[in-house]
Amino acid sequence: TELLHMPKNMIKEQSEAKKESLIRLAKKHELEIIAPYISVETKGYKKLCLKVAPNHIKTYEQQVLMPYNHWNEEKFFSNKINKGNLKLFTFN
Repeated sequence: TELLHMPKNMIKEQSEAKKESLIRLAKKHELEIIAPYISVETKGYKKLCLKVAPNHIKTYEQQVLMPYNHWNEEKFFSNKINKGNLKLFTFN
């Protein structure tokens, strides 16, 4: 819920710092990491699923947003929800 009160530039800075940290960890430990990520858009925010590997990064728009009592993700994020076509990560 702290996102509701944070300046947009601070959310962007923290998201980018988190992404860079995950990139370093993936390279250092040869890991594949999947983590939520907030993308700052012109008209709001999108919640993404970030897959970071030692040699590449993939992002997918989060397809399920939780309507918690204290925090309704669907109202805050501007993701387009396509309930019939869920994307899945594959591991090869």
